[in-house]
Amino acid sequence: MVKTYKPNDFNRKCKIGVTKTVTTPTGGKIEKIDQATVLNVRFAAKMRSLALQFQIIGTTTADTFDIAIRHNKLVTKKM
Repeated sequence: MVKTYKPNDFNRKCKIGVTKTVTTPTGGKIEKIDQATVLNVRFAAKMRSLALQFQIIGTTTADTFDIAIRHNKLVTKKM
């Protein structure tokens, strides 16, 4: 079943973009968002199912959260 979102559910803003690896002055490498690809979008928080929460325990995505954004031609799969 597809969850339908009302327009007033998109009440938060975020910046999304493609990440790139940057070398710091000390020689380390960090990932930063490329400022040329930044988009300001509104999003709605998406709830994870209990089964999905159990699947991601112990992985790198355990401390993240899911968002839903409206369709936008500028958003690509890399973002």
